[in-house]
Amino acid sequence: LTQHISITNDFETALQVVNPSVALPYWDFTQDFTKIKKLAQDEGRAVDYADLWTLDVWGEDYFGSSAGSSLHTVTEGRWAYTQVPKVTTTTKNTLMANAYGFMRAPWNLQSSPYITRYHSLCEMSIGGIDSYDTNQWPDCKTHHSAVFDIDSYAEYVVYNAYTAHAGVHLLIGGSGGSGSSSCDTWSELIDLVGPKIVKAMKAKSFSVMRNVWRSDYCTDPSSHQCEDSVVDSDTSECKLQCKGCELDQFTSEQKSNLNYMWRHLITDLSDFQLEQLTRKVFCDSKILLGEQIEASSAVDISFWPIHPTMERLMQYKQLVKPFTDYTWDGSPYESMWNSECKWGLMYDTDCLGHAVNDMTMGEMTVLDTDSGTFVKKHLTNQQVVATSKPANTDQLPYVYDSFDYTHCEEEGIKFKAVPKSD
Repeated sequence: LTQHISITNDFETALQVVNPSVALPYWDFTQDFTKIKKLAQDEGRAVDYADLWTLDVWGEDYFGSSAGSSLHTVTEGRWAYTQVPKVTTTTKNTLMANAYGFMRAPWNLQSSPYITRYHSLCEMSIGGIDSYDTNQWPDCKTHHSAVFDIDSYAEYVVYNAYTAHAGVHLLIGGSGGSGSSSCDTWSELIDLVGPKIVKAMKAKSFSVMRNVWRSDYCTDPSSHQCEDSVVDSDTSECKLQCKGCELDQFTSEQKSNLNYMWRHLITDLSDFQLEQLTRKVFCDSKILLGEQIEASSAVDISFWPIHPTMERLMQYKQLVKPFTDYTWDGSPYESMWNSECKWGLMYDTDCLGHAVNDMTMGEMTVLDTDSGTFVKKHLTNQQVVATSKPANTDQLPYVYDSFDYTHCEEEGIKFKAVPKSD
């Protein structure tokens, strides 16, 4: 949360170099859910997340739409065909890139030069009819719980990192592919292992390749294996290289490692079933990710108004129900967390950037109390938390226009009015 506050502040300052009157807006995405829920109620049906992409915010005057695009990219409006930067000969040793040379995560073998939005997971709808409902768009109930049911700052960070906002990134970005190697073809496994397992696999498709890459069970291909083309060929060798694919049969350890993400669902599979599933997913498939799923998300304009909403929610909380515990330790609230970050236990990482006294990536523009002027500088995570408290927000160069959540009253969820100051 603090890192996002810092990069948002840094980004807004950069915009104001071009136009000092510009402010980075926040996007209260809970309003979007309220709208599609009301639409479903009016039409007497279940909520369908596909309705999200029909809202005005996805029109050409705002974020733009990828609907109908074979490349899953924005084709009209200000952000049409926004390109993902490529590394150059001078930056390739300092910047991360995929095998096509784009500034994407190495496990995301997306070859399109344009920002990508799938809005689904391997062609499986999310949060709607016939979906796997584990990845939800945050709503009023979600944000109300963040404010009024949580007293610990550490628990708040864990909750907000995923439950209260991650679904927005997920549903925008999604996962997909093309041709016979696409994860869309995992549906062919239904007759072998059943629909429940296949749905769970598709629901985890946005993260499974990241995890096996980070665990060194798979490595990214070399650039000479990847053609520099927009449309991937079915015969392309540009796939993650996973340990065991070169063998006639995986070892038990390899199958266990690769299938860790859905381990609870495959305990009753036969050796033959598990072998075929593992080979299909990790040897024959090529999962492509939308920008909002990983580090290139900032190239998509819809990324930038998301996190100001989370900062606004935290400021509101501290006005109506302040934290009572600022202990910096997320481990009691999520099994995969060590004290500082998720996956800290699995990867035995020091979580660089997440510790209480680590510096933020972005430079904050804050009031220097000695000189009385605003200066740009890196703060520690703890300093960002302190500066975001209502008593100290006069040290920031921006304020939020309101803490109005009246749209939630349509769902019977009431947010307390902010008390007036003396």
